[in-house]
Amino acid sequence: MMLQIEFSNLTAAAATMAILAALQPAKGAVRVCKEPVSSVIVFEESEKDSKRRALNDWKMKAGLFGEGYTGWRLAANKYLACTGIEGQGYACLARASPCTIKQVPPLKGYGPKPVPG
Repeated sequence: MMLQIEFSNLTAAAATMAILAALQPAKGAVRVCKEPVSSVIVFEESEKDSKRRALNDWKMKAGLFGEGYTGWRLAANKYLACTGIEGQGYACLARASPCTIKQVPPLKGYGPKPVPG
């Protein structure tokens, strides 16, 4: 019987904590993206160099939104395409929506009120 009472108390405590946690404003990070940006079409002898230059051009243009938007890894809808041109090397194009991570502040009006000091 004692084990059942302890289990019941533990369940009630867990339920109380879950309710209190739900009342607190959630904090988190979200990915914020801008409209798509395209590089110029880049021509190089090697595909590797052509890709590198296309990505560098994309990063430069994406950086106009701010330093946090220059990461290709965070970008959405990425498109990096190259084609070989006989006797001339490779032409590449990079296109993606630049994104960054923003911290989401809690909504105003929720949570504990500040104590005047």
